[in-house]
Amino acid sequence: MLSDDPSSLFIQTLKQIERNGDPSALVELFREDSVIDSPAQGRQLAGKDGARRYWTDYLHAFCRIESEVRQALEFGDIAVFEWRSSAILRTGRSIDYQGVSVVEFRDHKIKRFATYYDAAAFATDTRQELVQLGHVA
Repeated sequence: MLSDDPSSLFIQTLKQIERNGDPSALVELFREDSVIDSPAQGRQLAGKDGARRYWTDYLHAFCRIESEVRQALEFGDIAVFEWRSSAILRTGRSIDYQGVSVVEFRDHKIKRFATYYDAAAFATDTRQELVQLGHVA
């Protein structure tokens, strides 16, 4: 059973989409006028379409991912989540990375989602990964 509390519902739904690979349930938590900020990716997306794009791209980056929220702090309609994720990239490489996400709720829906993480965990020998993906001989 899913929680009525927006922060708990967000965490439960994130775990659900990481297991089943379908971002639809999480997209439904976003408002039509929501904004998604991802400075590490250098982009900002808007609305449910933006949320669908963001979470689809997120799931597509991994063969498997499991996130653990280590701490959740709430300040009125704003929640801050400190998290750690273990994943297997599409290239087969395992990574562990951590970050913080800030979620602003309005009327129990996500108005703004911003995430900040250590992008260095994704840095590798690019040539080696391109060879594994078949893009370079």
